[in-house]
Amino acid sequence: MILKRIQLRNVRSYVEETILFPPGSVLLAGDIGAGKSTILLAIEFALFGLRKAKLSGKALLRHGAKEGFVELEFVLEGKTVIIHRCLKAQKEDVRQDAGFLITNGVRSELVAIELKSKILEMLGYPQTLLTKTKNLIFTYTVYTPQEQMKHILLDEADNRIDILRKVFGMERYKVVRENAAIVARMLMEQSRQLAFELSHADSKRAALDQRKARLQAVTGHVTGRKKVYEEATAREQQLAQEVIALEGKLAQWRALHLQATTLKERIANLQVSCSRSDKEISVLQQILTGELIAPSVPDSESREELARRIDTQQLFVHQLATKKNILLERKDHLTRRHQELQALMTRQAQAKTDLAARQRDYDALQAFLTESGSLKQTVQGIEQDVLTITSKLKEVEVHLQHARSTMQQIGALSSCPTCLQVVGSSHKKEVLARTQQLEQEFSQKQMQLVEKKGVLERSLVAYREKDESLSRKERQVSILKVEILHLDQVLTSLAAIPAELETITRDLGHTHEELALLDKQNINELYTTIENDKTKLAAWDAYHELCKRYEQQKQLQEERTRQLQLHCARREELLLALHTTEQEEAGIAQQVQGLASVETEYMTVKTRLAAENTTARQAEVEWKTALAEEQTLTEGCRELELELTHYADLAKKADKLQQLHFWLTDFFCNLMQTLEKHLFVTIHRMFDELFRQWFSVLMDDESISVRLDDQFTPIVVQNGYEVAFDHLSGGERTSCALAYRLALNKVINDVQSMIKTRNILILDEPTEGFSADQLDRVRMVLDDLRLSQLIIVSHESKVEGFVEHLLRVIKSEQGSRVLA
Repeated sequence: MILKRIQLRNVRSYVEETILFPPGSVLLAGDIGAGKSTILLAIEFALFGLRKAKLSGKALLRHGAKEGFVELEFVLEGKTVIIHRCLKAQKEDVRQDAGFLITNGVRSELVAIELKSKILEMLGYPQTLLTKTKNLIFTYTVYTPQEQMKHILLDEADNRIDILRKVFGMERYKVVRENAAIVARMLMEQSRQLAFELSHADSKRAALDQRKARLQAVTGHVTGRKKVYEEATAREQQLAQEVIALEGKLAQWRALHLQATTLKERIANLQVSCSRSDKEISVLQQILTGELIAPSVPDSESREELARRIDTQQLFVHQLATKKNILLERKDHLTRRHQELQALMTRQAQAKTDLAARQRDYDALQAFLTESGSLKQTVQGIEQDVLTITSKLKEVEVHLQHARSTMQQIGALSSCPTCLQVVGSSHKKEVLARTQQLEQEFSQKQMQLVEKKGVLERSLVAYREKDESLSRKERQVSILKVEILHLDQVLTSLAAIPAELETITRDLGHTHEELALLDKQNINELYTTIENDKTKLAAWDAYHELCKRYEQQKQLQEERTRQLQLHCARREELLLALHTTEQEEAGIAQQVQGLASVETEYMTVKTRLAAENTTARQAEVEWKTALAEEQTLTEGCRELELELTHYADLAKKADKLQQLHFWLTDFFCNLMQTLEKHLFVTIHRMFDELFRQWFSVLMDDESISVRLDDQFTPIVVQNGYEVAFDHLSGGERTSCALAYRLALNKVINDVQSMIKTRNILILDEPTEGFSADQLDRVRMVLDDLRLSQLIIVSHESKVEGFVEHLLRVIKSEQGSRVLA
């Protein structure tokens, strides 16, 4: 993994900054509080997002900002990856918003947890870190603040071992042992439960023997009760057949009785219908005695003439009103246009005045423009002269410098470099005299050229000022020319205004005359005439309505006459049907009398059948009760036999659980502990060797040495005595912490072969308290790491000497910035 670029917006002291990371060793230099550590926190946030109690949104987002973001670009296994994470302020907190991930140009919009999952997968980190706030692998392989490394050195031994288990992925051995112990306890508890269940097997076996004895006795009782039930059922069936025969006769008697009752009701209904028909005939005869009177015709014109006259008058009134409205609208339009034209006439006069003024200004400026061309040629000539003199001046300076250099060389020369002969003093003086004369000539010529160049430059400044003044006047002339052209166009467009104003005035007079003629028409009299004609028309409508009612009454009287005839015929039919029904009712009454004894005989047989039915049901209940008891006992015996079979299976399961418990407690847990110890021994050997090696390089003092005990605690030995970490000097403590940090980084990268951040390392203030000699030794250690990218944060100026690239962080009132 190689970092290429990080972009910050509203992140702590950074407002908007893009930082490019070159490969190789890079130093982030700057004063304390300039913003160096912010860059490292932003890198960690871009990779893994916010972490509760470790890296909060409030700690990252710039004070007062509503939102911000971090965008990190890096190369991983030849692929370019860009990750973008956003920060957004809420009411009382700052949360991370959705971002995106670009891999080789393919963009994916993802939420915060999805981004973290993708990055863990890319870096080869375990997915178990997805829900954890600490990323120990990144902390102890890429970026560890120096104070945090000192913390792990001074922590309790058990806590340090737990951290190393998590870092090296060996926590699973401890988890496996703990889970195996839990499973063993569960197996022991299950064995106890099975033993308790097996204690009931003897009582179940005794209960089975008792139920088998009872089942044999109940089986004989079931046979006797079944015989009694079958005999009672045969007698019941015989009586049921007799009841069925009597039910047929009883149904016949009931049908005749129902028919007689129906005929009686029909006779009563016919009598009522005859009475109702007599009443309706009487009412119709009384209604038909009245006479109908025809309506009288209105004494006026016909309805069609009145309707035509009303339509004509209404159309005329509507035309008058429409014409008046049109004339009023035309009057308003002509009045507004008349006012607009008067305003345009005023604008035309103002435009003429402005045109005359602009023309005078234009003519006045034209006089200044004649010398513009010659002035520009003069400026160009002077500029060319300045360039020529400058070139000559440089040539003279070269000759002058050569002469002075020759004088110095000859003064220090003792022998000829070509022939190696000794140079005499007289020859040296002669050569020096010639060279000195040349030097004086070139100096005088240089002064003349400098003076001439100064005169030309002053003239050039004056001419340029005059040229600038003429340029301003040229621009004024161009502006006046455009304004004059515009005013000419305005006057041309306003030339037709007087003629249009005269036409509008004439049309407005004609409109007033037409409105005066319309006002002479008496529209109110027309409205009165229309209302009188409408009243006469309503009288004709009332007459036609009365005629319709008269015709309806006439038709109704004819219909009632027909109904009277129908009612008379219906009355004759009802009297005939009443006589026929009375004769039929008398015949059925005789048949009902002959079947009167059937009901008594049917009730007697039905009583005997009910008694026999009770006897049969009782026998059936006794038989089925005994049968149910037999089935219950049989089922109980079967269940007890199944339970005894289950107890046999439980005994086998209990034996298997005891064997598994023995394997877990006496073999498996010991195996996991042995594997963990073996791996810890290997790691301890590698860790201790690297820790000793790099500490010795950093200190270069044979009187002090270090080693690791069995719990990875650093032991410092000075002059043969163990010394506590707190009693060391500042440089010694920093050396110990840095050696421990680098050794841990190296061992993790070697053991965890899947992680892909082994070629990058970030060190935050690794040289605090170091002497100048120790700083040189730090360089030797860092060169020995052979990393593709090393980022060091330090305010030590000497560190700049052994890094390839320098990024300087400065802070001002506007925020932090990075200068490459």
